[in-house]
Amino acid sequence: MKKRVTIEDVARASHVSVATVSLVMRGRTGINIETRKRVEQVARALGYQRRRSRNEQHVQRISVLMRQQSGYGAELNMVESHVLHGIEDVCRRRGIRNDVRQVVFGDVSMTNKPILFPLQYEYGGVISVGVTVDDDISNYVRDANIPCVFVDVDPPSSMFDSVHVDYEDAVSDLVGYLVAIGHRSVALIDTHGASNTWQATMKSSMRCFGMLDPYWCTADATSSSVQAVLYELFQRYSHVSTIICRNDVIAMHVVQQLQHMGRYVPQSISVVGFHDVAAIPDIAGLTTIRVDAAALGALAVQTLLHRIEWPNTPRLNTTIQAALVIRQSTQPHIAHL
Repeated sequence: MKKRVTIEDVARASHVSVATVSLVMRGRTGINIETRKRVEQVARALGYQRRRSRNEQHVQRISVLMRQQSGYGAELNMVESHVLHGIEDVCRRRGIRNDVRQVVFGDVSMTNKPILFPLQYEYGGVISVGVTVDDDISNYVRDANIPCVFVDVDPPSSMFDSVHVDYEDAVSDLVGYLVAIGHRSVALIDTHGASNTWQATMKSSMRCFGMLDPYWCTADATSSSVQAVLYELFQRYSHVSTIICRNDVIAMHVVQQLQHMGRYVPQSISVVGFHDVAAIPDIAGLTTIRVDAAALGALAVQTLLHRIEWPNTPRLNTTIQAALVIRQSTQPHIAHL
């Protein structure tokens, strides 16, 4: 089978950039006459055929990049699987195929263009779920004029659309609720390698409510890691009345380890999670911050289709609201004299 001639082939043979070839093939102005002629001659000689612009054709295939990192544990996979369900639901109803490619952080071989964007496929666009791409991939997507939407991660530049979760109101509701039921001493258990946004949002809201600065630590989503963190926590901060966890899996391990230590939830201490992943056993009674991950995925596809149909509209940064869900793992704090 004869290999399809790509825009990169034309650019190399013409000794110009991919962006220049793209402008020439689309008949755009601002290109030197000699350069334009050379590119057109090379394209004809190689048999290059320009694909139709995406707003002239039905989108048939999109690429979905998802991170794969064991340190985040099964809970993150469940959250992102709900995002993927939302993506797949919209794609199925619109007759669009989505190719999911998992990116392993730190593995350079997994972030090259042939793996992320196989040359035998023509992608209408890319949705990056929690994956931050490097400059090389970012420039490739831009030069190839491939629309891209970043989900729950900051895009590499302002030229890309993004979809985020707005936690601020839900966090404010949580902190206000804890203060109202007598909790003033709080510990935060974050995950290794996570962004500082969650921690900063928590601390900012606590300051607004006049709470004490929280004890902050990090843990993996494993029983042994949580156990070690809790022992250190109570040695340094014995009067903590609430533990807020970065995700529901860590919260589940916290509840289990507290019971082993003779501290029962919520009688002795309150515990709060994040994400509200109902598929995880033993967290049905967990107070948490709910994120509609499926809606996040659906919104990402809709944002991508909007960009494909109206490529010259201003960049979009769309958010959905998280919500506080109060359950049995929190109760009023009774100070011991």
